[in-house]
Order: sequence, then C-alpha cells, then structure tokens
Amino acid sequence: MSLLSSLIADSHGTLVEFSGNGLLVDVSLKAGENNVYFYEFTREIFEKLNPYIYAESDIALEQVAFELLKINKLTLATAESITGGQIVSSLIKKNLGASEVVLEGVVTYSNQAKENRLGVSKETLDKHTSVSVQTTYDMAKGLLETSGADIAIATTGFASSVNQSEDAGLVFIAIGNKNRIDVFKNKFVGTREEVIETAAQAALFYLVKKLRKNDFYLEENEL
Repeated sequence: MSLLSSLIADSHGTLVEFSGNGLLVDVSLKAGENNVYFYEFTREIFEKLNPYIYAESDIALEQVAFELLKINKLTLATAESITGGQIVSSLIKKNLGASEVVLEGVVTYSNQAKENRLGVSKETLDKHTSVSVQTTYDMAKGLLETSGADIAIATTGFASSVNQSEDAGLVFIAIGNKNRIDVFKNKFVGTREEVIETAAQAALFYLVKKLRKNDFYLEENEL
C-alpha cells in the first residue's frame, strides 16, 4: 500500500503482508522474538492506518457493526437501491441474534418505491435524479420516520452504465439518526458485481467509524 511504502522500506526486519480484495484488506506483521523494533514499528503502522482501521483482530466488518449497535443499544434499518439488500443480508448472515439490532431492510430500487415507501418527493427525483445527495438523504430521512429504527442507512448509485459513462461506479451512502444524517459520495471501480459489493462494505465501514466516534448516540444517552 502506498500509505505504508516509506515505513515498509525501513521495517527493521518486520515482515508486512497484505491479503484480501476490494475495499477490505488485512495487514499482518511478523517479526522474530528478539526484534526490539517490532512494537515501535507496529505503533507507526497503526497511526498511519488509523482512519481506515475497523478492527485489530480477524473479525468480519458485519460483526463489528453488529457488536457496536448492540453495545450502544441502537437499532438499524436499511433502504438499499444499488446494494440490493446486501447490507442487511450480510448483517443477518454473519450475526446470531441479529434481530436484536436489525429492524428491517427494504430494497427501494425504482423511483416509485422511493416515493411510496420512503416519501422521497417526485420533485426531488425529477430535479436531482435518483442518484444524488438529495435523494439519498431523503431516503434515509423517510426510513427513520417510518421504521422506528434509531439509525438508517440508504444507498443509491450506478453499478455500471450501458453507455460506459463516467457515472459508472458513482455511489451515495447516507447514514444517520433523527438528529443528523450524513451523505458520503464515492467513486468505485470494477465490474458491476464488484461495485455493488464494495458499496455494501463501504456503508458498513462508515457506520462502524461513526458509531465509534459516538456520532449517533441518542439524546437520552448523552450527558
């Protein structure tokens, strides 16, 4: 990884290995028992990668998200367009007791579904299109109003383009509660399947990072 190139060039005998694909990459460090630089080198690696780290052990992203939701006693609902249900599906498949935190997952693929299920206005869709900051925000807002969940995730985007336009891979992800909704704009590359999978992973990553920052504590939990 380019972020670590300068550190790896002077690793003091520590072996740095990368594995994984797409958005998720495992970084492992190995050194001999007598390597006195190992802990210092590990600290430097951690500091460099800290904004991108979701776990320090071999645990799935879906499991980290579940545990953080459970610890904070928060419930989740998802409104997925581009990701087609992959976010909620992965949470349910990976976690025993997922019903403790997952209230519902809806696939609102068409504009009609976005209007009827989530209350996104026709004016917003006509003016900004279904793949936009405004539509993604309104999807999350509508889901929060109707699902009863503490936190909502919404996704829209272009997994591919029949005309090979520059919009292929453009993805918007909204995450928030009734006090605050953030929308993240992303540009992913790869096949249609790879873009969809990466978008689902990115949504869970954003959720984990924001839960760890305590961005989504409800008012009654705040001092």
